[in-house]
Amino acid sequence: MRNSILLFIIFLTACRQTQTTKMAFHFYPGIADSLREKYLHREIRQAQLFNLPVIFKGVDSFEMRVRYWDVFDMGINLCVLKLDSMGWKGYHYDSYTLFHQKEDGIHVTRTDTYNIGDSVFLVNEFTPLCGWQKFADSLISFKLESLPTQDSIKNFKSVRGFTDGDGYNIEISTRHSYKMLSYFMPEYSPYSECKTVTAFIAFLKRQLGEKYDWPKNLPSTK
Repeated sequence: MRNSILLFIIFLTACRQTQTTKMAFHFYPGIADSLREKYLHREIRQAQLFNLPVIFKGVDSFEMRVRYWDVFDMGINLCVLKLDSMGWKGYHYDSYTLFHQKEDGIHVTRTDTYNIGDSVFLVNEFTPLCGWQKFADSLISFKLESLPTQDSIKNFKSVRGFTDGDGYNIEISTRHSYKMLSYFMPEYSPYSECKTVTAFIAFLKRQLGEKYDWPKNLPSTK
């Protein structure tokens, strides 16, 4: 397990540190410090909704946040994968009935099938079906830390002919680096980077099982 953790940190920081040299903080995509909060306003807002700290300034060890969304879904689905001195932890956050404001200023709420109430967010802790050690080993193999964000792929051309779809925002933070990857409908793109993200999401779905779609699988209270 320790070997997997050490390899994981080495791969995701993608740089080396000596005892005499202080490592610089690397932020991707490269934008001015004054523009970072504007660029990450959605990620900052979702962290505030779930009472989570922002991670674009770095974390003590490692954290990955995967937000998957659909153009017609007004909720926020967020998977958090954390590694610290206590080991691995996984959490799935969902805003459920929490209202959201659209660009035109209109507030909308999601249907509350289970009579939970208004302005509710839910969190569920999970463990991958294969266990954390194998999960970490598999996560390394995707090399997400080496991917560009979708619109920075060389000669990238967006998918045409679709009026809706889904996408993924992936935040990767370590003590010395932060990376934001945004992909829209990667399963329909021929680029190897898109195929990697599609494979990673499929892997995440398999390992979370029903908890990937939670709380859609909540039992009815009736």
